Amino acid sequence: DGCVLRLRRDAESRLTFKGTSTNKDGVLSRREIEVTVDDFDTAKHFVEALGYSVVATYEKYRATYSRGDIYFMVDEMPYGDFIEIEGPDAASIRKVANELQLNWSAAVGAGYLGIFRQLCAGQNLDETNLIFEMLNGYVVDLGNILIYAADE
Repeated sequence: DGCVLRLRRDAESRLTFKGTSTNKDGVLSRREIEVTVDDFDTAKHFVEALGYSVVATYEKYRATYSRGDIYFMVDEMPYGDFIEIEGPDAASIRKVANELQLNWSAAVGAGYLGIFRQLCAGQNLDETNLIFEMLNGYVVDLGNILIYAADE
């Protein structure tokens, strides 16, 4: 149904429920409920005991910036760099995108795993394992799946 349960480990470990995505005024939105967990491995065992299993693993590097109630994150993924803007409404998100001189029509409507699955189509790649090592030496052309830079 489009819902996701994510267990993330970076500076701290967090368990997140993500509801289904909706598109309102050209901006994707989804309900998120997040809790910090003390121990990643224990949280993983807990989630597995509830009957969940790992569907995909991915790596990224993220830098987060904020101004007021707007957050923008620069994500380095194994297949390219992306910016994600979060804010209270579509108008404020579009305003920041304009201030950053980003081409709104280049916005990507798919998540990182969805993009990766498109890149894997017809390739000998494991679409459940989006890690930097896996794409080492692999030439990625996002234009092949109609994704273009928003800053050009």
